[in-house]
Amino acid sequence: MTDVGLTPTQQPPLSPQASLAIATDPVSALWDQLFAHQSIRDQFIRAVRRFADGRTVPECYDALEEQNVPYWFRSRILEVARGNRRDAWRLAADLVPKLGQGHASLEDLFATAQFFADHVPDDQPPTLAVTIDRAFETAPRRKRETICRLLAVLATGFDVRVIATGRTQHWLAQHHREDLPGVSEWRETHHPSRDRVDDALEALDPDGRKVELLRQLADEPAQTLVSTRVAGDARRRSQPDLATARLRNELAHRTWTGR
Repeated sequence: MTDVGLTPTQQPPLSPQASLAIATDPVSALWDQLFAHQSIRDQFIRAVRRFADGRTVPECYDALEEQNVPYWFRSRILEVARGNRRDAWRLAADLVPKLGQGHASLEDLFATAQFFADHVPDDQPPTLAVTIDRAFETAPRRKRETICRLLAVLATGFDVRVIATGRTQHWLAQHHREDLPGVSEWRETHHPSRDRVDDALEALDPDGRKVELLRQLADEPAQTLVSTRVAGDARRRSQPDLATARLRNELAHRTWTGR
């Protein structure tokens, strides 16, 4: 059984309900991305029915008002709770995903997200795989804060796996510890050496000589290589280039002399 909350990882979870990617888009785009998944739309409809179960109509309206759910959703939510399939489709596939756009405010989006998280069945919280790209670090702070706020709200009802490099996880812990619950604890498992590994993976050619030397070092019990072996490997790698150069020189000479 999975637990609700935010969990840092560098590996995608198996069979998540939805996979999301965060870079520099606004929070409304992330919300729309979430509801592009049919499994999430189905979860939302089930959450609506779970909310209404055991409540009278006046009690439903009062509860929706207390939770600041947008007023134009409230009657539709009750229709969905009664089993109206047309309203269910329109609410989950059309109206809810467009929150934060047009006349709907970001507060409407966050209130609806909290309503969703509060009423997701808690026996098996859905898993969300959220990949955070390094480009997120360059987005305006206000934009980053709204995205973190949405993740924090969803994490009260979902198992949110934050997929990022160790470097990005450490950066989140430094810059958004007040926006993401528990993120400050991520620094305790962070090792600065992982930053160097992340940078190396981005900078080095995986088929290049430097990476090949690192592989050879990893295979040596003493983690060292004899200099003559390194030089020999370098000569072998350079042989095709030397042969090509000699061939070019020979062709140039024959063209010049006419032989």
